[in-house]
Formats: sequence, structure tokens, C-alpha cells
Amino acid sequence: LGVRRGGTGLASLRQAFHAAGVRFVLATLWEVNDVYAEQLMADFYTRLWKRGEDPRAALRAAKDAAKQRGVPFRDWAGWMISGR
Repeated sequence: LGVRRGGTGLASLRQAFHAAGVRFVLATLWEVNDVYAEQLMADFYTRLWKRGEDPRAALRAAKDAAKQRGVPFRDWAGWMISGR
């Protein structure tokens, strides 16, 4: 399925989703704790779907809330969103 190049895994996956028409891709840059991920995603999707926030604003607010709760840096800082 193509040439393997170091360091392009997430970029390649993200590009593939965008090429397929996906508007936004939410991903982590590294492995995160499942419990903290579940909390952050619950907060993110509440903001996105129930409050109608922009995806980037929803992620930023969810990350800020995780930071305020004392979630370790590595478990909130690596989340990113790309898209148009």
C-alpha cells in the first residue's frame, strides 16, 4: 500500500481521510491514557454536538478543562484537529 516513510504515519492517515472528503480529523500525536481520553472526548462531543461549538473551539475548551482538572500534560496536549 505505498512506500513507508518514517514520521508520516499520522500525516498520511489524515491526508487519506481528507482526500476521502472528511472535513475534520481528530487525532492524537502520541498514545494517551484511555480514561483521560474518554473524559476529554465526552467533553469535546458535548461541546460540539449539544452546544454547537466549532470543532477547534470545542477541542481547545475540552483541553483547557482537562488541564484545569489536573490531567497530565501528555494526556491532553497531544490532541489535534485538522480540516477546513
